[in-house]
Amino acid sequence: MENSKRKSSIKRDQILKVAGQLFMEHGFNAVTMDAIAEAAPVSKPTLYNHFENKPALFFAVMEARADSLFRAIENEIKPDQPIEKTLTNIGHSFLDVVLRPEGVRMYRVMVAESGQFPELGKIFYESGPRRISALISSYLRKEHESGRLNVPHPDMSANFYLNMIKGNGHMQCLMSLKEKIPPKDRAEVIDYAVSIFLKGHRPNAG
Repeated sequence: MENSKRKSSIKRDQILKVAGQLFMEHGFNAVTMDAIAEAAPVSKPTLYNHFENKPALFFAVMEARADSLFRAIENEIKPDQPIEKTLTNIGHSFLDVVLRPEGVRMYRVMVAESGQFPELGKIFYESGPRRISALISSYLRKEHESGRLNVPHPDMSANFYLNMIKGNGHMQCLMSLKEKIPPKDRAEVIDYAVSIFLKGHRPNAG
């Protein structure tokens, strides 16, 4: 039984990997379940046994990609750690994922496809950006309740912080103006964003 479950898990991971690559290269609409089954390679019954349709598979791909970022950020949130260090580490974990070439390509796919398939935009948002923002919002809410920060609107503040560090660098990668953002430039943006964020959220800031 255990061996069967392990084999099933391996096949599922392989399907997700192949589907993610195909979605990034060709977009959601152009990729068929037949093409995914052939590339995996698995039988169509096996594919549909794991995922009932293409949107369900796309959601699983997005969720799997978001999981790695979620876990990385979750690991940086430590109760006794200085807030500045936590925010800095969150920033690096976040940019490490969203600025990866595959992350940028998937974002482009979403922009291109969401107009025709609005449900894909919702899947992408719910599985990734909203989930990550909620995690940071929860951290900020606890810091507010402890009195270490003044964050009356944690959801809004979490989004502000993520957008500050993503900002221009992410846009340049999306527009193919740059292939990557050097670590030094990332660190400079994160340090400045943390400084600005804390100035506005210290208990005596307002």
